[in-house]
Amino acid sequence: MSENNQSTDESQISQADFNAIIMSVIHDVKNSLVMSLNTLDKLEPDIPESKKNEISDIQYELMRTNQSLVRLLSLYKMQNKAFSLSRDQYNVYDFLEELILTSKSVQSNTNINFTIDCDEYLDWYFDLELITNVINSIINNTLRYAKESIILSAEIKDGFLLIIIEDDGAGYPEEIIKQAKSIKDGIDYNMSSTGLGLFFSEKIAAMHKQGDKIGYTSIENNSSGGARFCIALP
Repeated sequence: MSENNQSTDESQISQADFNAIIMSVIHDVKNSLVMSLNTLDKLEPDIPESKKNEISDIQYELMRTNQSLVRLLSLYKMQNKAFSLSRDQYNVYDFLEELILTSKSVQSNTNINFTIDCDEYLDWYFDLELITNVINSIINNTLRYAKESIILSAEIKDGFLLIIIEDDGAGYPEEIIKQAKSIKDGIDYNMSSTGLGLFFSEKIAAMHKQGDKIGYTSIENNSSGGARFCIALP
């Protein structure tokens, strides 16, 4: 082998090494985002009222980016068989209430009214971190399009816990609804939206299994025209 060829081979990075580098960078960026969010929280009492909306917008975008990185890391671990659920029993009402409090702390549009429709004593088993990421992502997206109200509801139906997020906005475009129906087959990069959030939600839901029951997600437009997202967990 010539010296030039040997030098070229030694400079190449294996696919495994490249994947490890990418994941390391994503971890580093995700940690930086969390630190930035924590710093903004500490600075909030000293921020002038006139700047509150701008800071909320920054917090919103940092949280949205962090959630995307969490989804990417989780999908990578699934692909490499290095991922497992950590299911435990949680009170669903408290879970939804905590999500709303988190969302309110970073939303600049304070005109949105949140409502919870759920039995206060409803408990269920699920992976808290993963389902939190799924629902937070949907809520953050909904905040962009809701006019005045967002409803978070939960109920037991046919052996599944149904967690539903509805808004009073313009609803999902027909393109997104069609895409969601085929999301189990993968991401369509020819679409204007890749559907990564929907793809991740479906994968996380499907990891929740009980006997012959498998979790799933669905989206549609409700009777009033607004968007309706549902995740069903056995």
